[in-house]
Amino acid sequence: MKNPKGLCVTITDIANRHKEWIKIAVYCGCPAQLVDDIVQDMYYKLCKIDKEEGNLCRISYNGNVNMVYMFSMISNAITSEHRKKKHLDFIEEMHDLPVEDKFNEAPYHNLVNEINETMLEMHWYDRQLFLLYVNSGKSMRRIASETGISLTSINNTIQNVKRTIQEEHENRYKETKKKG
Repeated sequence: MKNPKGLCVTITDIANRHKEWIKIAVYCGCPAQLVDDIVQDMYYKLCKIDKEEGNLCRISYNGNVNMVYMFSMISNAITSEHRKKKHLDFIEEMHDLPVEDKFNEAPYHNLVNEINETMLEMHWYDRQLFLLYVNSGKSMRRIASETGISLTSINNTIQNVKRTIQEEHENRYKETKKKG
């Protein structure tokens, strides 16, 4: 549900880019037999966020889907699956799988490396709080109550990190999308 200012995305907005999420999951090394499960898990988490918070504003950036947030969700879901070791020899499988649709992963790989470097340059507190927020799927309010950090501090930190990543990598992402 969009807010009155139209700055929030909806599940439909996100689902309309389904093929892009599949490509990102493949790029991140997800075995072909798990790609749909990983993306569906992402949709489930987004529905849970929508239900808890009443909107998906945290996944929005100027009314559009926040690609850094989505990439982090997919990447973290794959890492979580890897840790569970539910499937045999996850790492070897990801190197042997053909990439469908002739998806050129090199530009995304470079973009991910650049975003990771930006994250490493951030203050440890900002980086850890942002990763906690993105990886846990918890609302800022819930994190504040569980950690004792003020909601204002959490909100300011998350917004600053998002803004930094978006400003430094938005043009690069657009170029990468054209190449991919």
